[in-house]
Amino acid sequence: MNSLLTKQVIDLHARGYHLDFAITADYGVLCIQSNSFFLSEAVELRLAAQGFDQLSCCQKYVYTVETFTGEQGLLMADVVFCGNR
Repeated sequence: MNSLLTKQVIDLHARGYHLDFAITADYGVLCIQSNSFFLSEAVELRLAAQGFDQLSCCQKYVYTVETFTGEQGLLMADVVFCGNR
């Protein structure tokens, strides 16, 4: 990752977005730490940062994730999600 994107992720962690999330094959959202699965309709994704990743040579997008149970974290992807997908 580039240094600006890294700084943005560190800032988001400091603001309480401390969990890591991933998109599953069926477009659900998985919390890596707790192994909790959420339907896409049960989470709110917001684009928080983007930047060019020099290691993978592609654009990376960082989303904040807030679940209906109050969990907050980050999801990093190399695609833009529209709506809640």
